[in-house]
Amino acid sequence: MAERMARLKAREQDPKVRATNFEEVCYGFDAQEAQREASRCLHCKNPRCVGACPVSIRIPEFIAAVKEGDFAGAAAVIAQDSSLPA
Repeated sequence: MAERMARLKAREQDPKVRATNFEEVCYGFDAQEAQREASRCLHCKNPRCVGACPVSIRIPEFIAAVKEGDFAGAAAVIAQDSSLPA
């Protein structure tokens, strides 16, 4: 069995700094980190992530677009199934 890649931890604002402001706490991933995290997808035959998503976003397609660096395409996949801003 293939060895799993470790999950990346998103960068966050230092707790002592964030206690003094109202700025974003979680910085998320940069483009390279997002692509690396997307490469962790297991490519399940029957992906349960889609069924577990409240708006049934086609998550495998989204992840594939991110992995290829097509962030506009990834956003389009989400926009097709959800009108919520992300």
